[in-house]
Amino acid sequence: MIKLHYFNPLRTEYYVSGRSEFLHDNLSVGSILLGYAIESILKETLIRLGNKSEKLQHSHNLKLLFQSCIDKGAFANIQVPEDFLDFSNSLFQMRYPSVTVSETLKAYDRNNTISLTKEYLFSYDDFFQQLDEELFKITQDAYSSTILRIFAGLTKEKRHFGLYFNMPALKNYDIYKERVNKYFAPNKQAISLLENDADYFWTDGYNYNIYAGLEYYKTQTPLANFKFPGEVIRDKTGKITHLVFS
Repeated sequence: MIKLHYFNPLRTEYYVSGRSEFLHDNLSVGSILLGYAIESILKETLIRLGNKSEKLQHSHNLKLLFQSCIDKGAFANIQVPEDFLDFSNSLFQMRYPSVTVSETLKAYDRNNTISLTKEYLFSYDDFFQQLDEELFKITQDAYSSTILRIFAGLTKEKRHFGLYFNMPALKNYDIYKERVNKYFAPNKQAISLLENDADYFWTDGYNYNIYAGLEYYKTQTPLANFKFPGEVIRDKTGKITHLVFS
């Protein structure tokens, strides 16, 4: 039997490390680590809802796990396009080299391509924050929330630990601040959330932003508009002539 308290520390490492890889342009590695973080939160949810299916416990199919949670009555309020579920699941399956070709061909069949850009991190953040929030509502346990653990553990040396340009988390800054002060014991090493607001986390400490047009990214909802990327161009016979990556 998997102990539930094992999930969150590992999931937090997956999530924070995945974000770091994305921000350092290691996009494929980042997508795999973020896939593990999503898998973890889906499996914990299923266990808490009483899942006894060995097939689900051993599955790594993010789309299947997400639908199974919905079938058990969870995540009804989560807004995520099917394109993102397909895309993130394909990238997660490609952690195995033997699956790379089949997932690539599967994308071609739908006239898409597998390609990554740094901005997709925002879509991962959005989906993960929604999952994390719903799990917290199910459990009412602050220690089941990765994002609350991140907020509670911030220090001046690691003030961007999982938060740097994390729009969904920072947009809900006041909510997380209130919960941290309610559920977590004071940490002398941690930053006082009461003394700062969300703007404190938008820069790297030197007033330098990782993306131009910060205000644009603050107001956009990239997950809601997500489309499976790329385009496959075919001739009249259906033969692929070239690929467009986006």
